[in-house]
Amino acid sequence: MSLSVPKLRFPEFQEEWEKKKVSDIAYTIDGDRSSKYPNEKDLVEEGIIFLSTSNIINNKLSFKNRRFITEKKFKELKKGHLEQNDLIVTLRGSIGIIVEFKNNTYNEGFINAQMMIIRLNNSTPTVFFYNWYLTQGTQNYLMKISSGSAQPQLTKSNIKNLEIKLPLLQEQQKIVSFLSKVDEKIEKLEKKHKLWKTYKKGIVQQLFTQKLMFINENGQNYPNWQDKALGEILFKILDFRGKTPKKIGMEWGGYIPALSANNVEMGQINLNKETKYGSEGLYKKWMNKGDCELGDIVITMEAPLGNIAQIPDDKKYLLSQRVVLLKVNKKYVVKKYLAQYLSSNLFQSQLIRYASGSTAKGIQQSNLIKLIIRTPKSKNEQDKIASFLSTIDKKIFLIKKELDINKEFKMGLLQHMFC
Repeated sequence: MSLSVPKLRFPEFQEEWEKKKVSDIAYTIDGDRSSKYPNEKDLVEEGIIFLSTSNIINNKLSFKNRRFITEKKFKELKKGHLEQNDLIVTLRGSIGIIVEFKNNTYNEGFINAQMMIIRLNNSTPTVFFYNWYLTQGTQNYLMKISSGSAQPQLTKSNIKNLEIKLPLLQEQQKIVSFLSKVDEKIEKLEKKHKLWKTYKKGIVQQLFTQKLMFINENGQNYPNWQDKALGEILFKILDFRGKTPKKIGMEWGGYIPALSANNVEMGQINLNKETKYGSEGLYKKWMNKGDCELGDIVITMEAPLGNIAQIPDDKKYLLSQRVVLLKVNKKYVVKKYLAQYLSSNLFQSQLIRYASGSTAKGIQQSNLIKLIIRTPKSKNEQDKIASFLSTIDKKIFLIKKELDINKEFKMGLLQHMFC
């Protein structure tokens, strides 16, 4: 019997933690793989919820895309029956994900064959096990024991034989109580973040359809708006897709970041993701049609399609794969207004409509420039709209930042409160 203690602990507890297997503290139930497994003909409009990995989004259960089986079919199936407070873990593809089946809508459910159920006994609170499963140590071990290269997978035996170190029940309950308070704060911030994003979405729709309007300094409406093709309001498009250092006789290496679709997120450029860097010499040969300037707009042309961000500063950037840079014609449009419009559903829906490709949607530059942009004739009104929406963006950014800090704080706690 192996005993140990975590690095971070409530001072009133001194006892060592006991090592056990998951099978000692829980029932493990896999999905039904028999000939009675539901097929498309068994699906109905209402009945017993039938969950798959597509119902797990951001480590939470989502019932947006729901499927149901009849109660008769449910009773025919001998495995995969969900009860309230069960834990669901994924076994194939994205392994290491765990969610709790706890909701007011469905009292029972059924899982597909790519998942399994962990039903804790009374010796271990569900939330304690859930948090232990999320620790980096457990996640790393799951990856280590998984099989399959293209699509990693785990087995029921893998889960049953996992080793977990447990304190006395009283200490488990205190840890659960403490972490639940952290979770409550995270949930409140997530809701707040979602509400502000929804609020902005509604405001954008009203502003760009002129249901909500600004007035000028004389208290009067601004002049009418105009519809123009994107190509009409641009001065230039910089497109270096397909270019590589080797094609111009050079190599990667240096300090100038190369922006690809990997770095361009909706609303920001993220250099924390994998980024190539080039030298001054590479920059001069590569960016021979123009430079990225403050406020210029970068758009991803595929995989993913339609992410919009502005160049955040006066530093040098290379333009790499699956992105192009839009330089506006200042006679018609303000940069930050166009960036907001391109991010809106009004533009994004056009983008999707003109996109091509079966797996990874993309758009050709010849189609991109045909898409319609609604702009106020007054650049002063464009400025007001863009500034107002930017204020909302800053609020959303600060909430997201606080949310990320709290999530990192919790992950740090998990690393030190479990062993």
